[in-house]
Amino acid sequence: MFVLVLVSWGQMAFGVELPPELAHLESLSGDEKIFVEAARELFVEQKRIISEANTPSSSTPADEVEAMRNDFRHQLALAETMWKYVLSYYPNNARANNYYGEYLYDYTSQKEVAVNYWRKASTYDKSFGNSFNNLGIHYFHNGQVERGNNYLERALEVDPKNPDFNFNIAQMYLNHFDQLEKILKKSRKRIYKDAMKYSQKAVKYAPDDFELLQDYAVNFFAAVNFDVKADWSKAAQAWQAAREYARHDQDIFFTHLNEGRAWLRAENYQNAVSSIEAALKVRGNSVAALQLLEQAKEKL
Repeated sequence: MFVLVLVSWGQMAFGVELPPELAHLESLSGDEKIFVEAARELFVEQKRIISEANTPSSSTPADEVEAMRNDFRHQLALAETMWKYVLSYYPNNARANNYYGEYLYDYTSQKEVAVNYWRKASTYDKSFGNSFNNLGIHYFHNGQVERGNNYLERALEVDPKNPDFNFNIAQMYLNHFDQLEKILKKSRKRIYKDAMKYSQKAVKYAPDDFELLQDYAVNFFAAVNFDVKADWSKAAQAWQAAREYARHDQDIFFTHLNEGRAWLRAENYQNAVSSIEAALKVRGNSVAALQLLEQAKEKL
């Protein structure tokens, strides 16, 4: 019994000593909000490292690949330990339950266990939209479209300006429109227009996020699947907006090329030529760009 008195409460709560990377969390455990937020910030960094460690290039030396795999496994173990530790203090914290669910869903085979954590999170704090969002995506992907849509709508009710929530519901509208036509009693055209509104809101609330900007621009090309005539000048402008935040040459190339495609459909052939030529300055040997340039010049 005397030994237990000498062990810190943080160690007692979880039953093991925290690894050095997590040791600082013990001093924060007395403040629930700060404690969970610190863990969340660490989780964001863990996910970044996990992603990088799990995607070695074909030119990465074998010894470095093995080191990356070890780092991958180490970060997963840290995340597991961290969220169990946080939940040992605050088992009813919605955010902690949600983030541990995300860890389980994304990095383990325990998807149903993860869903249970999200369900608990959704009951612990009905103003926290992430759990509703995660449940919505899960049910959509598992064919329960109506249930998934209800959860995504609930997420947006809670946090209508969340760019990720708007992005997610837009994607579900575009990918599950056949079922949603019957469920929502909306025409295919209406579903597409609503999807574009959500996509535009995602950009509005995260105006410097390249992935969201690119997605909004891409979604104009989906109009053909819904018998809708897209505003191709607006689509071209969307590609211009995305290019401002492109980080890599490949992204810059495709924003120019797709802007050119949009201008072609808008029948603005001079702008199409200019955009495609700009793409070729980035990647001069692109067969697709050369063929598109030829098409545009024939229209002049």
